[in-house]
Amino acid sequence: NAFVIIVLKVLVIPVGNNSLFDAHFQVVSRLREIPFFELNRPQILPSNGGTSKILTSSLKHINWSQGNLRFEYLRYDRVLLGPGDLDNFQSSKRVLMIMGIINYAEIAETAQKVEEELDYYSRRHPNIILRRIFVFNYFVDVPNRLTTPLPPKSFSKDPSSVVVFPPEGVCGEGEVTMVDVHLKEVMCHAAVKLIESLEKQINHCEEARIANNLPVCAPLTTSHDDMEDADGNPSNASSGSVVSSSFGATAAKLHKRLYNKGFAGRIHKWMGDLCMQVCSPLDSWEYYNLAISECRLMGDSLWLAGALDGYASAVLLLMSMQIFDLEDLLGKELKHLTPISEEMSGAVDGSEQTVEARSLRLAEEKGCEALAIYGRSAVFCVLEVECSLRMAKMHETSPWSCDREQKVLEYVLKATSVQGLSSQ
Repeated sequence: NAFVIIVLKVLVIPVGNNSLFDAHFQVVSRLREIPFFELNRPQILPSNGGTSKILTSSLKHINWSQGNLRFEYLRYDRVLLGPGDLDNFQSSKRVLMIMGIINYAEIAETAQKVEEELDYYSRRHPNIILRRIFVFNYFVDVPNRLTTPLPPKSFSKDPSSVVVFPPEGVCGEGEVTMVDVHLKEVMCHAAVKLIESLEKQINHCEEARIANNLPVCAPLTTSHDDMEDADGNPSNASSGSVVSSSFGATAAKLHKRLYNKGFAGRIHKWMGDLCMQVCSPLDSWEYYNLAISECRLMGDSLWLAGALDGYASAVLLLMSMQIFDLEDLLGKELKHLTPISEEMSGAVDGSEQTVEARSLRLAEEKGCEALAIYGRSAVFCVLEVECSLRMAKMHETSPWSCDREQKVLEYVLKATSVQGLSSQ
């Protein structure tokens, strides 16, 4: 479902001279989704050497036979050279993998600088988990093979860091190319590594919450917090009490600032985001529920809106996967939905609608509440635009939407009329 924010971002860069980078980028970006059932489920060995156990300590409801992982490939020349303002607010905005593309025929003069180029981009995207080098055209159309350097060696302990692709060619009598088969195998391995890493981050967040500490993997403060504070109380900005993590604020100051608002809600919201990225919507739904209650109690408006936004996405993903009993899961909230008119529903209230239609309305109500919070300040204009467009896409793609065209137009027009959009 296009409304769901579950992407794993991959930064794609050319390494050395690569006149075929555009073509290579088109090749690697063809693989956008990987079904869970095609992944090798990771296992961990107990310290006593007994029977192995499946790695699912934090992801209680992850289903390794349902759902997809979704990748978004970013060209190096079309994105910001560094993390964005919202990387510590929505985990799906972080770049998690860097992919260096080598055209083997042109690598001779820059073979020794492969690691330097990857390091250059890795330093500017500090949340990168995986680094991979894809070598294309190995021993293909090379004038002098004897003078061509060997493929670069792995620069880390991970033997899969360097991947040499086979020549283009069709496998058997089908239409699938050898490159596509190889790419899928490599990205399936990368997907499992990313799941394991994000699972460890969820563990760490829960341990930090129990210990009443801030998680190292998620600072939980952004420049939007600073702008919101200054917008709500200008005297704070002039007195220097507003803390910005981008200027290296000390941990003590961050603790003091978040203790005033309570950061348990922020941690649970972040854990919900991570669960969405690994396509575990039931885990996400549980964490977002906790985050909504905690952020609402502490008056943490920005993170409350983020939790509501994420909750709506989790409900839609639950609907899409069709493996959960929505009536049993959402029953209490579905009973308290705002009644809709007879003309729209065919009934006096929502009781005679299908559970899917009522779940869609629940997602829309949560999304609208998030939009109302985003709309209070021009500081949140980017988030308001993104949420409005997701709401439009939700109605465009859902078979249970009432007055689809009207709803899509309504949310698109709302996105284009957001105040502050032209300046940001």
